[in-house]
Amino acid sequence: MLRVLAGFILLMLLPLFAAHCGSQNKAESDNTGEPVPDAAHYSRNSLDWAGTYAGTTPCADCRGIETRLTLSYDETYELTTRYIGKSDSLFKTDGSFTWNETGSKIELGVDAGSRPSEYLVQENRVVQLNMKGEQITGDLAESYILEKIPE
Repeated sequence: MLRVLAGFILLMLLPLFAAHCGSQNKAESDNTGEPVPDAAHYSRNSLDWAGTYAGTTPCADCRGIETRLTLSYDETYELTTRYIGKSDSLFKTDGSFTWNETGSKIELGVDAGSRPSEYLVQENRVVQLNMKGEQITGDLAESYILEKIPE
């Protein structure tokens, strides 16, 4: 009888315990009201981000920019571009990249202002950001996504 009573009391207290634990796991926010990312889970340490990404990004004076970006775990990159319909020449740059403090974006070590150099790293894709490091919106937003090429 005592076991049954103890089990009943435990069963009654379980929802209270679960609610208390759930409130401890809520995302905190910074002074701007934006949620602070979980330090244990972000692109840099949670995704298999190393690899080659490819796609065709928009171009103002050609049919598109064929883009291929290879990221390595030693934080180096190789970027190859070709302006479709304008030239068959391949333009290659390489060097190192850095992660932002939240581990969600990378910045390629290219000449400042020469071209967009920041990418948002997501699951099996990277998203080219604008010159201000912001995600591009509007009708062409999907055109700035480079998909990971399976190895």
